[in-house]
Amino acid sequence: MQNRLTSIVLLLGLLAAVVYSVVTLDQSISSDRTDKADTRAFNLNGAGRADNRAIEYQAYEPVTSRPLQNTAKQDQELTPALPIVIQLKGIEVSAGAAKCLLESAGILGEFEVGDLLYDRPIQLLDILSNSVILGFENHTYEIVLSGPNLLEQALPQTHSELLGMPVDKIGNRPQIVEHFVQLTPTPFIADGMLASPGINPDLFAQAGLKEDDVITTINGKSVTLADEFEELQRTMRYADTLVITAMRKGRVITLYLDIPSEALTLKRQ
Repeated sequence: MQNRLTSIVLLLGLLAAVVYSVVTLDQSISSDRTDKADTRAFNLNGAGRADNRAIEYQAYEPVTSRPLQNTAKQDQELTPALPIVIQLKGIEVSAGAAKCLLESAGILGEFEVGDLLYDRPIQLLDILSNSVILGFENHTYEIVLSGPNLLEQALPQTHSELLGMPVDKIGNRPQIVEHFVQLTPTPFIADGMLASPGINPDLFAQAGLKEDDVITTINGKSVTLADEFEELQRTMRYADTLVITAMRKGRVITLYLDIPSEALTLKRQ
């Protein structure tokens, strides 16, 4: 009997020792895993914070690019490209005033510092002697004058003299609206003018215009707003394309007349 009790006690002791060893080993493994997990979490969090700081710094770091007619001189990853291509056609700087002549998609416009360009969030920040500075999404872009300064060239003639130009002198390059179309107010459309052939009727036909068309805009300028129409008359002589929006039998049509070529495409909306 005593031998049996002794065997049971020894067996229980051995079992207790095995259990203790297993528990101790499991705690050691768990602790090691926790330490490694904490280390990985620290490394990941630390790296994440470093990346966030870098991204934030890059996003707000002032980056100045100097594209020539929007060619890619900037780092595309840091500085976004302008949403439209803008070309500088002329600069005029006088005492206390400056303006520039810009072109985008064949549409010319005169702009001053502070203006937004072509209904986009692109602002004209500065006008220099041979370039302009534009701002877009916290970045700056310098557009350089690459051709002749059209605003420095003396106007060849007054408006009255241009009205008296013969057809052969006008050719296929109209310098004022009247060279290709005569505009007459119409009571039917408040923001449009009735079209009829101008001094050179061939240009009217080449533009795809028909009598009784009602023109609303030319090169993005309203034909019924005096200030926009005056700007159109000043800048049309520099244009490479005339973009004409008109109403024809209740439908909107857009005509593109390349100057001085006679190429034309018609797009219906």
